Order: sequence, then structure tokens, then C-alpha cells
Amino acid sequence: MKSWQFLITNSSELILLINIVLSLVYGWKHWPLLKYFSWLLFFSLIVQIVAKMMWLQKMNNLPLLHFYTLVEFVLISLFYHQIFKQNLIWSKNIRWFIASVLALILANSIFFQPITVFNANTKTLTQVIYIAYAVGFYLNATHHQAESYHNVLKTVNSAILLYYTGSLFIFMFSNVLLGLEQSHNLFWVANAVLYLIFQLLVFTAIWKFRQTKSTYS
Repeated sequence: MKSWQFLITNSSELILLINIVLSLVYGWKHWPLLKYFSWLLFFSLIVQIVAKMMWLQKMNNLPLLHFYTLVEFVLISLFYHQIFKQNLIWSKNIRWFIASVLALILANSIFFQPITVFNANTKTLTQVIYIAYAVGFYLNATHHQAESYHNVLKTVNSAILLYYTGSLFIFMFSNVLLGLEQSHNLFWVANAVLYLIFQLLVFTAIWKFRQTKSTYS
């Protein structure tokens, strides 16, 4: 099982690297709407590399997850802010909403789940928010983006909805799963598969954007 997880994880990281390169070449420089999502991809790769180095040195890399959760929330929120910014209620309250959630993330890491353990509370909270963002995208009838690029956003949004919905309960009960021996491996393999699918969908979206850009340029 560990060999399968190793293969899936390495495949995900390879596709993530390809997505970063493609997003730099075809992405946010030509379409600023993808800027924050591109930053998320780059940040994810850096965190994964550092986490793997810490693991090889037999160091506790869970503090990275606390930091990643915070930055991930900011970048995904800003990504959807670009999509929803024509909504006046959203535009007026997004700063307060982001600040409030960041305060909860920090409070959880300081008072409830220290950085040396899994931050299941805030991972669950942020993933529910991402799911709400993704559902809101489909419910929002008036997108300000050019129709030619709308399918690109739909693919990215589908990737976010699929991954965070599928992994929600895994992270919700992560501290319980870490206390198990071999039986919890299935859950982490499932999460690795979901992340691989996520990266494949992101690759599809960037490739669609490349084709669309060349068609409309």
C-alpha cells in the first residue's frame, strides 16, 4: 500500500510541477483571474518539498500544515473574490470574512490544536468554505468573465469541489486516523488519489485556456 501511495504522490507532484510551468507560460500573465490560483499551485509545491525534507529528517512536519492552511485559505478566497467581485454584498464583506476566518485559524493553532498536532478543526472549517465557494460558483448566474474562458473556470471549480468534498471527512477525523496503525493507510491513499485527480483537472483547465487563448488571440 505504501508503494502505491508513493507512486500516486510522486505522480501528483510531477503534474503539479507541470501545472506550475504551464500556468506561468499560459496562465495569469495573460489572464489575471488565474493569478491567485497559480500562486496556490506554486506554494503547494514548496510546502510539499519542505514537508518531504522534514519527514526524511524524521522531523515533525505538521507545523507546515497549519501554515499551509492559513495561506491556502487566503489564496483560494482571493481567487473566488475575483470571480464574485461584482456581487456587492460579497465585495463589501470579503475582507471582514477573511480576517475573521484567519483569526479562527490562528486561535485554533494557539489554544486548541497546537502546531505539533493535526489541525483538524481549521482544515474542516476551510474545506467547508471552499465547498461553499464552489457551489456558489455554479449558483451564480452572472459571471463577468468572457464566455470563451468560462469552461476553464468551470474545470478549476470542479477540481476544487471534487477534491475538498472528497477529502473533507478524511481531514475531519485526521487525528483519529493518525492514531490507528495500518488501517488508516486506505484513507490517506484515497486522499492521494483525489489530489491526483485534482491536479489532472487543473492540467485540463490550463490546457483548455491555452487552446482558447490561441483561438481568440
